[in-house]
Amino acid sequence: MEIPMKSNRPWESWEFRWFGVFRRNTPFEAKRFPAVPPVTSFIDPMWSYPYRDRLLHYLSNAAIGAKVWRLVEAPCLVCGCSLDATIFRWDGIWFWPDSLSHYVATHDVRLPDEMVASIEARSFEPPVAVDPPPLDTLPWPPALWPASRTRSKLLQKIQEFFSFAAPV
Repeated sequence: MEIPMKSNRPWESWEFRWFGVFRRNTPFEAKRFPAVPPVTSFIDPMWSYPYRDRLLHYLSNAAIGAKVWRLVEAPCLVCGCSLDATIFRWDGIWFWPDSLSHYVATHDVRLPDEMVASIEARSFEPPVAVDPPPLDTLPWPPALWPASRTRSKLLQKIQEFFSFAAPV
């Protein structure tokens, strides 16, 4: 099942509480990972967010919500630089890969409006302590989280999205 992009401004209508798992915009990857949006859908060079440094600090310093113990370095889907695909951040509301800050800082990936509003509501300070993320109850597209999956299988599936791409 493909995630429907409701407009050419998907950051306005992102309905999930996870973000930052992307694929390239190619037919092969669309077929292999239809439940993952292409990174190009969220690139917005016109986004001139006034508190970008504070936003990046938040993205990089929120609690580690999950760590995949299989060592994986994955290339950035835009520039090909090596990114860590083992750490996922969690602030009690949103779940994202640690590499998201790279995409925002380097490639103008725009965060969903609701995610930005949530971070602003916390004055850009990630909570000090949060309960582990309820990965099984976050709203995932069925292709990522069929009912028969376990937490470790979900993380493994998410990690696949980082490790399949060849460097640019």
